Amino acid sequence: MAAGWSRRAIVFIEDCLTFGPGVIRPYLGRLLNHSHFVTVRSPNVGTIYIRPNQSDLASFRQAFVEGQYDLTSTGQGDRLSRYYNHLLATGTLPIIIDAGANVGAGAIWFSKTFPEAKIFALEPEPANAEICRRNLASARNIVLLEGAIAGRPGFVKIKNAGASWAAQTIRSEEKNGVRIHTITDVLTMAGKPSALFIVKIDIEGFEADLFAHDTGWISQTACIFIEPHDWLFPGRKTSRTMQGALFDAGFEMLLRGENLVFVRDQEDLRVPVPPPD
Repeated sequence: MAAGWSRRAIVFIEDCLTFGPGVIRPYLGRLLNHSHFVTVRSPNVGTIYIRPNQSDLASFRQAFVEGQYDLTSTGQGDRLSRYYNHLLATGTLPIIIDAGANVGAGAIWFSKTFPEAKIFALEPEPANAEICRRNLASARNIVLLEGAIAGRPGFVKIKNAGASWAAQTIRSEEKNGVRIHTITDVLTMAGKPSALFIVKIDIEGFEADLFAHDTGWISQTACIFIEPHDWLFPGRKTSRTMQGALFDAGFEMLLRGENLVFVRDQEDLRVPVPPPD
């Protein structure tokens, strides 16, 4: 019991140091079981909107406290940084796709880390998308698409709507459902000259559909973050198509929090290696 409270105290202190004292508002809101969102004005992140009774704060903690998308301490992170600068130097717009943007925490982190990139944040669950829209309102380089991502066009219905982290997309024949975007669709919106830089995928098991069709984009991507969900759907093998598409595609693989991270090697990125010191 004491260890549990000690851990909670450490998390609270870390949140205060990262997001500022205003982070106490979602803590109090959760304690009081408030269902409406609260506003936190963070000196490091900006103004963010958080629903105390959902996993919104945990999403921001993953991005800004735990550093689940931060590769700066690795050689692969240095490689991505040089590739990003190489794209900008050649007049090429780096494209980042955040598939399963939830409340926008990952998109905001990428926006601050790669401010000259164009970021497409996709979120199909309406309540999440509404909070995401608020959180991304001040980001000039992020486009919110209220839709799902998959390997072929169509529509989905939402299961567990209203449950922030647990909302799942299920392919539907009903045309009044939530629209699907493919990665090829998103790249077409980006225009040219542009290059697919990073794709972050957290789509609650729907990766089985994404990697089953139209996987040509994989060879164009410098880095892929993906959270697999076999743990959530035992026996359904939702990561099987992902494994087949990525594990023999020439990437190096890292582990960051809940994410598998796939990064192209130096030769594939065609960026000059700096001379040794």
